Amino acid sequence: MSQAELKEGVTTLFGEPFYLIPNIDRIDPFFMSVASDTDCWMFLTSRGGLTAGRIDAERSLFPYETVDKLQHGHFHTGPQTVIRLAGNLEEHWEPLNPHFDGSSRYARNIYKSTLGNWIVFEETHVDWNLRFRYDWRACERFGWVRTVHVENLGEGRVQIDVLDGIRNILPFGAPLALYQSTSSLVDAYKQ
Repeated sequence: MSQAELKEGVTTLFGEPFYLIPNIDRIDPFFMSVASDTDCWMFLTSRGGLTAGRIDAERSLFPYETVDKLQHGHFHTGPQTVIRLAGNLEEHWEPLNPHFDGSSRYARNIYKSTLGNWIVFEETHVDWNLRFRYDWRACERFGWVRTVHVENLGEGRVQIDVLDGIRNILPFGAPLALYQSTSSLVDAYKQ
């Protein structure tokens, strides 16, 4: 199904029902939460800025911020991925980076499970014929689990180099008041 054919509404992804919001880069950013049947909590924006943790704000994995700060949090907090075609040192792709201004065409979508406990961010690089997805789900044992998928939508073989990681993870045990009032000290422990 082409991007133009995608319609907002319930669809199936990974064999589960999800609510699809297509072309998220063409609408104003919005705020969401991801539900959990464990003690995990997550709040995030449609651009990927997030805060998450276990039990309460004192046990945050990422800085516990207000909505206005989360709207701009994708610049410094949360996942970041850079993909390049193997052997091509000139051109790269930063999926779901709203300020990545490559010369290629992209299609960006969000899927949220109908139970509200699974969120999937998706971007298709139209020119490279590649689809990138990452998702967040809670797990009692491991906490928040992020999974990344890169799919070749074309006929031919494609070799890629991928750099993927998560930025601005808080050091364990950093009290909320400490990183909200003296963030430079907490930043030093992140290094």
